[in-house]
Order: sequence, then structure tokens, then C-alpha cells
Amino acid sequence: MKKNFLSRFLIISIFPFFSFSQTIDSNWVNMMEDPSANFYDVQNVFNDYWRNKTIEKGKGYKAFRRWENYMEPRVYPSGDMTLPSQAYPNYKAWIDAGLGDPLPIASVANWTPLGPFGASIGGGAGRLNFVRFDPTNSSTIYVGAPDGGLWKSTNSGVSWTTNTDQLTVIGCTDIAINPLNTQIMYLATGDGEAGDSYSIGVLKSIDGGATWNTTGL
Repeated sequence: MKKNFLSRFLIISIFPFFSFSQTIDSNWVNMMEDPSANFYDVQNVFNDYWRNKTIEKGKGYKAFRRWENYMEPRVYPSGDMTLPSQAYPNYKAWIDAGLGDPLPIASVANWTPLGPFGASIGGGAGRLNFVRFDPTNSSTIYVGAPDGGLWKSTNSGVSWTTNTDQLTVIGCTDIAINPLNTQIMYLATGDGEAGDSYSIGVLKSIDGGATWNTTGL
């Protein structure tokens, strides 16, 4: 377990916008980081800023378009940028109220690697962000993928289950397990390298990963 994963996760999460803000001095940058701003106002200010300008690399144009593509379907039609952060708590309340059926969580199969076997960057191969062992039982393994969620094995990797398919973001960066009570763990969501794997913050489980709740971090 890495003690500093939370600080590292937060630094990775805010770095793109921090460096972005330092290089671009315009109102739309500050507005897109302000959850009280309206998405369509931000969009209009951005379009006004770039009207009749030549698009330059490193000026934030592409970063904004990616953010715009992610946010627009999630705030339609009101433009309220607090809506994405409310989606998971609302969904969990819906499941807890018995209004929806949970997805299957078990997966048992024999796997044979078919490749490619090159580097993940540019090679097309998938990757894991972490492999963690239960501090009290080495047969219990946790692995987390940038866009594939958290998976758990209790038999040294023979079979795997997941309880993260219903999260609004299934990508994860790291996990911290309490060595004194392994039922308590923290999951850092999102991925700093996967451009479409946004974060919903740090989640906490008190039942060994069976359920997850937001922490405000």
C-alpha cells in the first residue's frame, strides 16, 4: 500500500487544469473551473474568444473541446455544471430504494493471452494501474484499470468479481486498504492518462468493496 497515493492522485487530477490556467489568461478558463457557472455561458465565451483567431497548439483549444464533449450531454438542457457530481449519489439512492436491479458482479473463466504484447502506449495493449494484495491474506488480490474498474480475486487470481460497474466512473488510479481492518478501503477514481476517464473523487468502502460511498475528497 502506498501511503501517499491520495496526494499523488489529487495532484494528477488537478494538474491538467492548473497548468491550463497558468498558460491561458481568458475568462472561459476560470468559468469552466467554476461549478456555479452555466455550461452554455462558458461555451459562448469560449467561442467568442476564438472567433476569427487561428487555433494554436498549447493554447487550451483541444482541452476545452474534450471537456465540452464530456460535459454537454451531462448538463443538457439546463447547463447546470453541478449535475455530473450528483449523478452517482442519485443513482445509488435509486438502487437502494429497490427501483433498479444491480448488474452481475461475478466472472469466472479461463483466459489465454492473445496479444499484442508490446508497450501499452501506442501498442494497443491494455494496462492496469495497480495490483494490491490484502494485507492479511495474500490470496485476495485487487487490480484496477484506467477504464475497467476495480476487480477482486479471493483465490489467487483463478476467478474475479467486481462491484464497480455501476459507478458513474469505472476507471481507478489506486486503492488503499486499512491493515487493521481490511473491510475499510479507499478507491481513487479516474485516470490521469486516459483522457475520457474523469474522476468522481475518492470513494470509501466499509464492507470490503461490496459497496462504495463518496467521501467529499
